Amino acid sequence: MLIGAGLGIIGAIIGMIVVANTQKKAKRFFEVIRTQGPSAARAELDRQFPAASQLTRKSSFLARQRFAGLALLGDGVTIEQELGALTGDPAGMAMAVGTALLALATISRDLPTLATRLESFSARVAVDKAVKPMRVVLQTMTTIALALARRTEPKVIRRDVRLSGIAQPLVETLLTKSLAMAFERCGNTSAADEWRQRLALLTGEKTVALAA
Repeated sequence: MLIGAGLGIIGAIIGMIVVANTQKKAKRFFEVIRTQGPSAARAELDRQFPAASQLTRKSSFLARQRFAGLALLGDGVTIEQELGALTGDPAGMAMAVGTALLALATISRDLPTLATRLESFSARVAVDKAVKPMRVVLQTMTTIALALARRTEPKVIRRDVRLSGIAQPLVETLLTKSLAMAFERCGNTSAADEWRQRLALLTGEKTVALAA
């Protein structure tokens, strides 16, 4: 029993180190955006979160961060290219694809086509047993993405939004930006302002401009 408890403590410590390291990387990414611009930030993203085509559940964590970072830089072309090359663990794939589709919803100009892709993805998530443990996260991301694509108000629970981006600061930032954009698109300015303020805190910006 003591060995089990010891291993649990070690695991918790390792988890805390990983989270702290990820937060440090995200902080550096946003700092580079502010001080050096998008090109330098892209180089920083490639260094901190390099592209990977063969996914495991563990590496999908990095893929989600990368897709979120690409979206924050407005690079939909690279998202589509890397999304098309993904293979691997079904659950890891689902998490990466869900994040990529949400990322595209913030920058895509072909929203009707994206909405169709999201509907298809959502239908698979609803019945795929492999993704059951992360279904709430996937459904939350898809709900927000569909709201963006359809210009409707996102019906999500704040707890689920927090869960969807936990320990992944770039994903959390993408979720926050997506909600601010979705509320703005559907005309709920007070909710949009609330999420925009949260976005400014996450990115270190004093004010945040959102694309329509």
